[in-house]
Amino acid sequence: MSTHVYCKLNSRKSKDRILVPSDDNSRNIGDIKDDIFTKFNFQSSKHICHKHNAIGLDIGAFKNYILPNATEIVCPDKEKSIAYSLSVPTFMQNAFKDDLGWGIQMFCPLKIWNKTQTRQWQRSLWEL
Repeated sequence: MSTHVYCKLNSRKSKDRILVPSDDNSRNIGDIKDDIFTKFNFQSSKHICHKHNAIGLDIGAFKNYILPNATEIVCPDKEKSIAYSLSVPTFMQNAFKDDLGWGIQMFCPLKIWNKTQTRQWQRSLWEL
């Protein structure tokens, strides 16, 4: 899988976009644009770790891609009209490691994340 792509934006300016693969390289878990890592397909019912009440990231993805290339992490929830976000240094200060059967991940407690309402109406227009 390619981890670095060159893409054109609507403004016709070119920007670098870094795709972030999972630690097993089976898929991309997100991308980094403008110093912001955005997690793909985040669904709170599936991706919030109930054991720790936390959001986790693959340790290799964090150390090799997010830490050197991003200043912020954003997880837009596809099920709710909420986006979870925090700075990379805050994630590092509060994260702990655990292996729940999918390899070692770094988890940051949900209470640390900033929660922002997103526009639900945009999603509902596509569902009509």
